Amino acid sequence: MATKTKTPPTFGTANAPVAAPPMRRLIGPKQLADKGVCYNLNHLRRMWGRGDFPVPIHTSERRIAWPEEVIDRWIDERIAASAAQGA
Repeated sequence: MATKTKTPPTFGTANAPVAAPPMRRLIGPKQLADKGVCYNLNHLRRMWGRGDFPVPIHTSERRIAWPEEVIDRWIDERIAASAAQGA
């Protein structure tokens, strides 16, 4: 009996294939430390209340997370602001 091999899904048409959409990763409060953002959750709440940190999305009733690219952008902005102050 011959086995069928699954072909990966393709996006677009046969003449013009389109790349698959990029993977989006969500980061929870504990994973922020891996990015160097070592604030506790209460401090993060104060920061996003003042507009100093991105507002999270609710992934469930009691869980929050941030898209990784949003956190990376916030870190880049902090680095640029720090460099501008030092210049």
